[in-house]
Amino acid sequence: MDKGILTFRLRHYLRGVPDYRRTAKAVRLVKRLVEKHVRSDNIKLGSYLNEKLWSQGRKNPPNRIQIEITKTDDYFMAELPDAPKPKVEEDSKKKGKKTESKKTSDKKETKKVEKKKTETKATPKKETKTSTTKKKASPKKKEKK
Repeated sequence: MDKGILTFRLRHYLRGVPDYRRTAKAVRLVKRLVEKHVRSDNIKLGSYLNEKLWSQGRKNPPNRIQIEITKTDDYFMAELPDAPKPKVEEDSKKKGKKTESKKTSDKKETKKVEKKKTETKATPKKETKTSTTKKKASPKKKEKK
């Protein structure tokens, strides 16, 4: 399975669950249902799906939710069908050239930073004297006999 859209009805499963645990239970339930559907333990829930489940608070999750499941190299990703897709660049040659130029510029920047650090270490710091304040001794009362 490379890609597919499923609709899960959560209301039936959430009957009898305490109000304050319903959305947490719904998140676990969605993950379990996706695992059952794709027959794999490597499932990741997308951030937009998580936001949709928690959007109405912890006591009132949505009764029904549509999920798009996509397979990557080593796991299945469950996300909302309307969620924005991450951009994937296909030009590996161009990408490789860009990273090489970035690496050389990073080396130059680190050398500059190291020079600045050594310059600041070489300059002597001015010493400031801290004034010490002594507590005045309170006068003793004369005792009458």
